[in-house]
Amino acid sequence: MKLDSEMYKQITEINQFLEKEHLCLPIHSRMNMTFFNDLLNRIRKENEISEILPLIEEFIISPYDRAYQTVYKYRELEIFKPFYKVIDFATLSFYRGNYTCSYVTLVPVIEGIIKEWENLNPLLENGSKPYACPKCKHTWGKERCSPQKYIKEQKELFETTLEKDNYYHNWIYTLWEYLAKLLGTVFYEHHKPFKKKSENGENFNRAIASHMLEKPESFCKRINVIRLFLLIDVIAELYFRKNKKKYSKLNSASTLEFKERLRFPYEKIYTECSAPSNIASYETLLNNIHVSQ
Repeated sequence: MKLDSEMYKQITEINQFLEKEHLCLPIHSRMNMTFFNDLLNRIRKENEISEILPLIEEFIISPYDRAYQTVYKYRELEIFKPFYKVIDFATLSFYRGNYTCSYVTLVPVIEGIIKEWENLNPLLENGSKPYACPKCKHTWGKERCSPQKYIKEQKELFETTLEKDNYYHNWIYTLWEYLAKLLGTVFYEHHKPFKKKSENGENFNRAIASHMLEKPESFCKRINVIRLFLLIDVIAELYFRKNKKKYSKLNSASTLEFKERLRFPYEKIYTECSAPSNIASYETLLNNIHVSQ
């Protein structure tokens, strides 16, 4: 998709609206000027997330898109390989309507993925020695004290490469901004200050979920699972684009081989297992897929 200045302005305005709901526009091939215009008109006219969310969900939780992410990203990108089966089970739980299982399954996956990224691509102080957090004096993983700090510094590195008129590149930067801000001020925020400033009351916070500081029904909600899928997809997109040479074969996602690899999980898992009549067999199907890999 060719991105011009007008489309970039639309993306910026849409993301400003979505930000307060802890969402953003994912980069998606099906998005175009018609989509942006329609979405922006709805935002300006209705200004209600309940009217806008279905349009965003289409690009996050449709069976096709979840299968696409699994085949083209989670099973291929090195930082996702230890976790893609866990994401699969969380996806199927989501389709079953078991948002509690899906949410508590995905929450630790975020930190695991970022830790894998940090282990493969450590940020070093002065380019030579491991860096310890000057505040807490502890390291996270090998060099970093927290996943949100690692992502924040990756964002700052990307920021140095921005070009004024490269609007597509700038759109990618909006994903870095979304990821760094959401991790730093919401998801990994200490639960006490987070509770004080949380406006939507949906408790989208790692500490609250991991330590069950609130009743599960207060945070194990459908919208929070969607937010987690979006977070994971954004991490996958940014990692892929930062390492495109390493994963050059993923640029040929339209080949017959990849289409065949996509067809099986889509037809046998995400479509069939989301139907109530097939729920009982979802674990068997999923295990068969993993064994066949």
